[in-house]
Amino acid sequence: SSSAASDVYKRQLLDSLFETAGLVGANPVSLPGTKADAYNDEEEGVPLNEGEYSLYRKLVGNLLFIAMERGDIQYAVNQCSRRLAGATDKDLGALQEVDPVPPRHALRSTEDRAH
Repeated sequence: SSSAASDVYKRQLLDSLFETAGLVGANPVSLPGTKADAYNDEEEGVPLNEGEYSLYRKLVGNLLFIAMERGDIQYAVNQCSRRLAGATDKDLGALQEVDPVPPRHALRSTEDRAH
């Protein structure tokens, strides 16, 4: 079914996102917001170089797509996307705290949905 195909696509997107961000095997943190609260600190951080900025944009774009169905990460992703024009190393660190994987209780196999 199209729902199963969509789930497979989302899982592939998540796997790609983790690999791109270097977060394969990383542990999640609690949200909303970020631990460091990078958006309210007086210290701005160091601007990202071209490669880091490209990575930041790609990660934010992928997370925006995933966040449409994940209310628990929408606030944090919104805050990260607001920093696109002037992203710093602190913003990249905050972005890497966002856990795009749904909680275990929200994950169901395709077989469970078919029954």
